[in-house]
Amino acid sequence: IVLVTFGCTAYYLVLDNRLRRVDQELQRRALPLAGMFGRFGGPGSAGERPPGNFRSFRDRVEPGDSVPGESRPPEGKRPEGRTGFGFGPDGARGSFSGEFRQPPDMPSPFEDAVASGYYIVAWSREGEELRRSTNAPPELSVPEMETAADTALARTRGEFREFTLRTRAGSLVLVGHDIAPDLAELRRLGWLLSLVGGGVLLLGLAGGWWLAARAIRPIEDISQTAVKIAGGNLAERIQVTDPADELGRLAGVLNSTFTRLEAAFAQQKQFTGDAAHELRTPIAVLISEAQTTLARERTPGEYREAVQECLAVAQQMRRLTESLLDLSRFDSGHE
Repeated sequence: IVLVTFGCTAYYLVLDNRLRRVDQELQRRALPLAGMFGRFGGPGSAGERPPGNFRSFRDRVEPGDSVPGESRPPEGKRPEGRTGFGFGPDGARGSFSGEFRQPPDMPSPFEDAVASGYYIVAWSREGEELRRSTNAPPELSVPEMETAADTALARTRGEFREFTLRTRAGSLVLVGHDIAPDLAELRRLGWLLSLVGGGVLLLGLAGGWWLAARAIRPIEDISQTAVKIAGGNLAERIQVTDPADELGRLAGVLNSTFTRLEAAFAQQKQFTGDAAHELRTPIAVLISEAQTTLARERTPGEYREAVQECLAVAQQMRRLTESLLDLSRFDSGHE
């Protein structure tokens, strides 16, 4: 979970940073164009001045003067097919006619965009296409965005990143760029993160397996020792490597338990031997007396004497048995 979270976070941070830089460049290229199309891009823009060099250039031209490098049409008329900024009969500057013309001292943003790998498309307020750079995708249509002025929209469309700006006049200026190399680099980054994450995961699993095996090795020793003791080898003990840690202390407790268990078994064995030894003599006397009495016919007095002897031996055995039971209770801690 940590590796996946880190990898996804790193990937999306790089993606966001890359798109942010692309958007900044697109915005940098769109703002001057928005100023041009926004002032001369559609109905209602007549009389507004273009920004930058256009402003200083047109301010120097008076009605009736000729623009350097181009012929001046008759007043109030425009040659068919000509595009550019013109003047009306009353001397007011006219609106944009479908294309715009750069002054001689200002480089064309369209040519610069094509050379730099960017494309530009402009639409009027009514959705009529005003200008399209030659490298613009043919399937590109008017983007859907808010109608408020000075609004912008950044979007990713397939392998293209596009920045659209709505001007104050209502026209739209779109600047786009092919980000296929960036996406390919991001895919390589994703594969690299996956490979590195998989390597770290395998290394972590191997290290975890080694640490876990090393940690449970004392537990295996305890289990094997317990199996041997359960099989009857009461003298077996756990080998303690580090008595200061948790498993070492546990092994010490178990060893002391096994020691007490061995002592209990030894005591039980000794008790059983002592009891058998103590009972052996009365039983032998009882058997001998019974055999002697039954060896021949006896008088009633002799039989009575033999029975009394057997009774005395039996009472001795009873007292011995009670004493053994008392010892057993003392050993078990009940009294």
